Amino acid sequence: MTTLSICIPSHAGLPAARASIDSALALLPYGEVEVVVSDNSGDEQKAAYYGALQREGFRYLRSSHQDAMHNWSHAVDNASGVLVMMLGDDDIVTALPGFAVPSAQSLAGLAGFRPAFAMFSEGQGVYRPTNFAVQGARATDRVQDYLVKNGGSNVTVYSAVRRDIWRSLFAGYLAHHPSRAGYTDWSLTFALVATAPLTQQGNLLYLYNNANWDSAEKIRSNTDRGMKSVGLPNEASQIQMALQAVDTFVAICRADLALPADEKLEAGLLATSVYFNSLVGALQKRFESNETPTPKLLQTAKIALSAQQPAEQLSACIVILEMWLPQLREPYQNFFDNVLDPAIAKAVGLAGG
Repeated sequence: MTTLSICIPSHAGLPAARASIDSALALLPYGEVEVVVSDNSGDEQKAAYYGALQREGFRYLRSSHQDAMHNWSHAVDNASGVLVMMLGDDDIVTALPGFAVPSAQSLAGLAGFRPAFAMFSEGQGVYRPTNFAVQGARATDRVQDYLVKNGGSNVTVYSAVRRDIWRSLFAGYLAHHPSRAGYTDWSLTFALVATAPLTQQGNLLYLYNNANWDSAEKIRSNTDRGMKSVGLPNEASQIQMALQAVDTFVAICRADLALPADEKLEAGLLATSVYFNSLVGALQKRFESNETPTPKLLQTAKIALSAQQPAEQLSACIVILEMWLPQLREPYQNFFDNVLDPAIAKAVGLAGG
């Protein structure tokens, strides 16, 4: 029986991806572990090397999915473990003394387990270690617990999660999300912690390569590049927090999450308020700079400042999204219609028709 599938959606060539893949292969001797690589790089050297590698529990798959989230899903769809753990192909996973794969029975009632995490980059070395569980009887309690502990990082999305939960998280996004841009992994993180508790496994260390995000300049550049890669204008990065607020609300309040509607709604609005407050903070910084605000920014600020309650903040984010990206109005309504719990969509005024 396979308990843990380490899934590596890989786009880098062999030299760049080898350390990551080999770190996962080093866990195979622990038993009940498999490694699944979904490779969309087109690198023939890499395909020849890993395609010829014969290791029990190792699967190397060439993927035609250039969309990053579809490549994630391709890896999960070909995994057989009770748990799946995504591993970026520039990240490292390593077992520490005392590590053992948990039994399937010990995971009853849990979403999975969260390994110990740390970040690394050439300039800063290894830093920001975290090792915690996400607890709480209700979805809102778990979201709040996560917010207190996570320290501004979304690495929790790389936890070992029950495969059925991952499929539930991916299904609506893959089929209906208007952009499937890279920033949506934050929404998936919130939806994950809302679903069920995560225990901690401090003897498995996940090292996240933060080289692309370790400065404000890199964050701006890579955010703009990510918007452009999915057909959005660079200026969309100025309202990314509004996009994330809406996406997170939908991910938590999706129809196929088997929690009471009122519990999902409460957690979804809490997460919405987090992103809304971040949007307001970003707007404030823009207005405090020497840059003259555009009429669109002025109108955005006016809309944002008029929203006080979480439901109003959600509505404000949707209005802002439609103002900046009118081409996404119909795709987002389709997203709401197909993914949101109908009772919640009706309650917040997002039901179509």
